Amino acid sequence: MARAMSNGPRILVCVTGVSHMDKRDDPSMQLKM
Repeated sequence: MARAMSNGPRILVCVTGVSHMDKRDDPSMQLKM
């Protein structure tokens, strides 16, 4: 998961949203992905 987030942080922002981007260590973000 960490690698994916590092490789495409912009994609995560579009998919999960800026709010979730603030909480990278949050498990909720992994569930969203």
